[in-house]
Amino acid sequence: MATLKPALPRGESELGRNRDAKGDKSYYYAHNEGWEVPENAKVRSGEGLVTGGSPVKLGPDGKPLDSVVAGNLLDAQEEVVIELRRRVEDLERQLIQARSGTKPISQFSFSDEGAKCKVYVEVGPDALERRSTNEGGGSVMSEASVAVIFSGRSCTVRVSLPGPDGTSSERSA
Repeated sequence: MATLKPALPRGESELGRNRDAKGDKSYYYAHNEGWEVPENAKVRSGEGLVTGGSPVKLGPDGKPLDSVVAGNLLDAQEEVVIELRRRVEDLERQLIQARSGTKPISQFSFSDEGAKCKVYVEVGPDALERRSTNEGGGSVMSEASVAVIFSGRSCTVRVSLPGPDGTSSERSA
């Protein structure tokens, strides 16, 4: 003779009513039956980590007898190293783009005088020439370069400005 009552349908229980009324803001939302592990989730396993699945046989010292667990730990470490290397490559790519990135020239003017066309570009007073001293006490001077490309009905002006560390950044119009 069982003393337990049969379970109520979800809509008739307090849990079901609360989830129906409040949706994903419900206190009981975590008790949802339809959850899944995302495809890109990283499941770490190894000694001392519980990931579910079948039981693992332990030896008298309390450590797993299977060498599969140790292999999983190495796989996880290799996976982390691969992910870190991928992240370093992405950061290096971003750094290269930041160093050699082009910036638009917003202030310029031009005059069309028939056979000649003049373009006036404002780049700042100290931008075209930089002087600095190096560690040995010597003087270092760097100059900007300008490249102009004429094509059909357009003109591209590129000004490569020397940076304080010797690198150059481009501005184009």
